[in-house]
Amino acid sequence: MRRAIAVSATVASVLFAVTSTAAYATVNTPAVTATVCTSGVWTQEPANVLPAMVSGGLNDVTVVSPTLAWAVGTYVHGSAYGSLIEKWTGGSSWAVVGTGGPRVQLDAVTSFGSRDAWAVGDIASTGITLPLVTHWNGSTWTRTTLAKVGRTDQLFDVSGSSRSDIWAIGSYRVGAAGHVLLEHYNGTAWSVVSILASQGPLALGFGILDLGPDQVYASGQADTGPAQLWEWTGITWHLLPTPAGEGPLAGSSASDLWTSDYIYGPDLEHYNGSKWSQVGPSNTNVELVDLAEGSLGEASLWSVGFVDNKTTNAITTYIAENGIRVTSSVPRTLGGLSGVATGSGLVFAVGGSTPTTGHPEPLVYEGCD
Repeated sequence: MRRAIAVSATVASVLFAVTSTAAYATVNTPAVTATVCTSGVWTQEPANVLPAMVSGGLNDVTVVSPTLAWAVGTYVHGSAYGSLIEKWTGGSSWAVVGTGGPRVQLDAVTSFGSRDAWAVGDIASTGITLPLVTHWNGSTWTRTTLAKVGRTDQLFDVSGSSRSDIWAIGSYRVGAAGHVLLEHYNGTAWSVVSILASQGPLALGFGILDLGPDQVYASGQADTGPAQLWEWTGITWHLLPTPAGEGPLAGSSASDLWTSDYIYGPDLEHYNGSKWSQVGPSNTNVELVDLAEGSLGEASLWSVGFVDNKTTNAITTYIAENGIRVTSSVPRTLGGLSGVATGSGLVFAVGGSTPTTGHPEPLVYEGCD
């Protein structure tokens, strides 16, 4: 599952200092077949991971076309761990395509076609954590470690409006203070972008939503506690009205933004361009971890996470349609979902199981948008 994140207005000089790179070629790629889903029906698909990667989970997913999707996460093998990258090519054909490397965790992925995908996360290295991006060029994934800003640098989310306008958000620490880490890709290189001190950058960055070069939204939580929401206008970042939650972001315009809370409480909020309002009742047993807005906008908003049974302490998967209506056909699995994406009439939700016996395994659900 995606980690339970508790954990200058001008563009800074490029910090695309490559400290390590590695290329990972395609492995076990199945034949492409078309997919036809059944409305209202969710199916659980096999992750088809390699034997050394069966213990772990998927953190995020993106849909590229009717026959292409990507999912990323982490696997554990004994005392070692590394990142997991999976490719879907129709039907239930998920397969591992590259490993991402040891001591790497990938938290988010986005794509702009069959030959262009990006995943972000971090890599542990000699007592520090470095931000990391990895790129798919149609045949291989190539990993690049970005320059260190603090001591613990992590990227949690990625979003882009085009191949030359991609944003990634996370956090870094200087001493005990948490700071928003923003990285921007202009089609050539990644660079750190700063937020003015007056705009509250002392915070942990959680979600990013890129709707265009001059319309980007970022969410986080200030060190003092309140949630934060920033907007990029193409020139500078500034604060917007504060939502109650500090979770992921979804939406289609400045008057249609959604967020949720990473902690139990008001589960879902909507921004209409001037104020935030809670959608549906609070559900103290549900934690929403990711959101995706489908082709019908507000009518096809998907939210995923997990249900926490306070009596039995059992954690089970959760998917809601239109934000608050629980989808009854979802297989109830011991575990949680941490990523959801829509596209081409499809919706995928991914996460990890938490069985009472045995090891956790990646989860993949497919439905219709």
